[in-house]
Formats: sequence, C-alpha cells, structure tokens
Amino acid sequence: MRASSHYYYPPWTFLIFAIPISYCGYEPDDHHHTNGPGRVELTGLYPGPYFDLERNQDNVSAHVGTHAYLPCYVKQLGNKSVSWIRKEDSHIVTVDRYTFIADDRFQVMAAPPGDSWMLQIKYVQPRDAGFYECQISTEPKMAHRIRLNVLVPKIRMDTTEENMFVWEGSQVQLRCVVMNTLADNVGKVIWLRNGKILNKFDLSTSSTMLSFQAKLDGTKLTETLTFVGVQKSDGGNYTCSLENVGSSSVTLHVLSGENPAAMHHGRGITTTTSSQATTSFHHRHLNHNYQNSFVTIVLMVLVQRTLHYICQR
Repeated sequence: MRASSHYYYPPWTFLIFAIPISYCGYEPDDHHHTNGPGRVELTGLYPGPYFDLERNQDNVSAHVGTHAYLPCYVKQLGNKSVSWIRKEDSHIVTVDRYTFIADDRFQVMAAPPGDSWMLQIKYVQPRDAGFYECQISTEPKMAHRIRLNVLVPKIRMDTTEENMFVWEGSQVQLRCVVMNTLADNVGKVIWLRNGKILNKFDLSTSSTMLSFQAKLDGTKLTETLTFVGVQKSDGGNYTCSLENVGSSSVTLHVLSGENPAAMHHGRGITTTTSSQATTSFHHRHLNHNYQNSFVTIVLMVLVQRTLHYICQR
C-alpha cells in the first residue's frame, strides 16, 4: 500500500500559532507606525485609544501658590486629539499642545511618544479648585475626570493663651499645628526662640535636652518641641513658622520652686500650663485666708462665752 503524502500534526501544535506576538519577544515598536509628529498609531490587539487607568488619578491636591499637575495618560492615541475641559464653566483649556484660555498659568505638558498629556496649573488659587476633564476626540468622546483640591494651610500653636507658665525641671511640650497641609511640609516647620532659629540637628548650645517630632494625620501636621528638664534659661518667646503659610508664637515662663500643681498626662509627660500655675497660686492664697478666718472665729467665740459668763454672775 502506498503511504499517504499528508503530514500529521498533533492538535496541540495549533496553539503555537495562537500565541500573541508580544510573547515572542516583539515589542510594540516593532508593529506600529507613526502618523504625524508625536503621534503613534498602534496596530496591536487593542485598536483605538484608551486611558491608562493605572497611571491616571481621580484626585489631585496642591497647596495654594504652588504648581498643580493633573495627569492624563492615553494609550494608542493615533490621529485623535486630546483636550482639557474645565467642568465648572465648560471652558476649553487646551487642545493638544495649544492653550485656549486667557491665563498663562495653564499649559499642557505633552511627552513623547504621545501618551502623556499632563495639565499644569501654576500658582494655583482657591478659585482653580474643581473638576477638570481630559477628553479624547473619539465618537462618542472618551473622558477622564479629575478633581483638583486647593489646600490653604493654617498654622497655630496648640494653646489658647499667649503666655505659658511651667515649673523649672518639668517636662514641657510646645505643639505647633498646621491644618490643610500635605506630606510635602513635613520637616519644613522652623522653630525660633527669641527670634533665633533653633537648629534641629545641633542642640549643643542648649543646656536642656530638646527633641522635635512631626506627625501627619490626614491633612493635619503636628510639630512637637519637647523640653526634658526645662530650665529658667529656656524661658522666652517661641515661634513656629512655615514658609508661604505664616507663623504662631507663645511666651514660655519658667517658675522656680516646688511644683504642687503639675499634672501628669499620657506617656509620663509632666506639663504645667499658665492656668494651672495661676490656680496653684490662688489655692495657696485661699488656704492662708481660710486659716486666718478660722482663728478669728475661734477668738470671737471665746470672747462671747467670756462675756456671757460675766453677765450671769
């Protein structure tokens, strides 16, 4: 019998031809062509433009007066256009690399090969806050919305009084609170004593052990200056300052003598506020008055009893 001239292929051999080209060592650059400057049109498995959701964001926050960057990453843009729209008034901000708003603070930062169309807003103001939309000129239009939050930081000392009275030798904490801030400001708060900057990294000039600690809780930053065994020489005006935000001050008064009104708070910290020191003084003054009043009453009772005894005789 004559042998058949047909070859036999096992069924699994057809899977080889189903493997995508990218698994064979080819990169997208090996199967695309350019369509104009800065434009790339892919002819891969996913034709047409789409947003790179892994790199795009839904919320962007920036401090007032700084630069804000709204990302828009587009894949396989081809010959389509990218526009930025301000949703509050539906104003067209940019189309491709062209700006269509009478405000030179706005500009698009496009990067080759054409997948990044980042909107930059310089020196953001509270009025710039709101929603912005990155659109692709497809039919129907594709859009990615981003919310811009403009934070206006505020700084204050964590005390309601301008003067703080403490006892010598106690552990004292001064807390500076910055509201509506970002992680960018951690470590940027400057402490001053009587107008001179306290160097956080060189405390050899101080006879008291000082420590600095920063804690960020959401948009609230707390900077704590701790005195371990405060001395009378540590008294003075203390100011915490943050560039482009402002400053806040408190005057520290260190009292000599015993500390009957010291209060122990969490973590073994001993602090005495001005109200506590004042209360201690009032208590001592009142105790002295009570003693004098008691002696007076006893004498009056004795005199009254003596007169009563004489009259009865």
